[in-house]
Amino acid sequence: MGASAIRVRIPFRRPFATAAGTWHERDAWILRLHASDGRVGLGEASLDPAADDAALDDLAAAMRAFVARAADGAEPVHATVLGAIQAAKLDLGILTLDAASPSTTVAVNATVATEDLERSVGEARYAIERGFTTIKLKGGLERSTGALVARLAAIRNAVGPGIALRLDVNGAWDPATARDRLAGLAPIHLEYVEQPIPPGDPEEPENLARLRAASPVPIAADESVSSLDAARALLAARAADVLVVKPGRVGGPLVALAIAREAQATGVGVTISTLLETGVGLSAALRVAACLPDQAHGLATADVLVSDLLRQPLEVRNGRMTIPAAASVALDSAAVASFRVEGIGDDR
Repeated sequence: MGASAIRVRIPFRRPFATAAGTWHERDAWILRLHASDGRVGLGEASLDPAADDAALDDLAAAMRAFVARAADGAEPVHATVLGAIQAAKLDLGILTLDAASPSTTVAVNATVATEDLERSVGEARYAIERGFTTIKLKGGLERSTGALVARLAAIRNAVGPGIALRLDVNGAWDPATARDRLAGLAPIHLEYVEQPIPPGDPEEPENLARLRAASPVPIAADESVSSLDAARALLAARAADVLVVKPGRVGGPLVALAIAREAQATGVGVTISTLLETGVGLSAALRVAACLPDQAHGLATADVLVSDLLRQPLEVRNGRMTIPAAASVALDSAAVASFRVEGIGDDR
């Protein structure tokens, strides 16, 4: 099996602002595995949009090394490249996920990225009109607990009690601020607050566990779920009610599903989400979500980019997305050419 890869940079439709930073473009590698019968499987290798130049250079070096030796059966050491290989093999149908009867569609949440009160309310109402029953809100930039609670209370009043609301603050709060704001948010009846404190602290599982024990609102870990070992540490510490698992971050679809299975075995919920990848990465994440019990996943993100690179764009209908069949994901060659910055191997 041979391989080729194309590096692309795709602008966001509008700057994507979070408490962790504002992003303007998505840097991604589209991996193509070439089977001996002429079929091609697609996978994507993308880092967190906030990744620095050194991390992007490491990924590029790993991708070049793999493509150069793919026909020899070489295995990469870079987890992101390994994840792209898994996704491409899933796309070819030569690798399958452990699911007795995977779903053909999955529910997804809408994302309201603005923290402006009026725009938040308007976008939340629009999401309901489009058939979403779960809405993810961004937070973390408010200067006070009162401002945060006022905005979310206005959204709750606008959407009613039957819509699930999630809040993602991208680790923007210190533990004291988190305790204060979680207490203030209790009357809003959120499904969960995602990553309330920063990831990366050596004592993070324990810190998050202490916060969870004191919180009236369920806690989800996102950036903290960086690998299978990290997920196991969170589960062992009982640090979260929900794990937000991103296949592109943890090492691919197989690792993501393994994390999900272990979390479910301990009674911890799982939301499959994305690093704002192109449609290639989203397709792999959708295949993982299809193996899990039906609930809303964070996969309706294709339209944050000016193009998802697919000939047949992924669509959301009535709050659900269809799972791509094996070998059905095809690139829009004109779009790829528009955003291409580098090609290695036979990248025609």
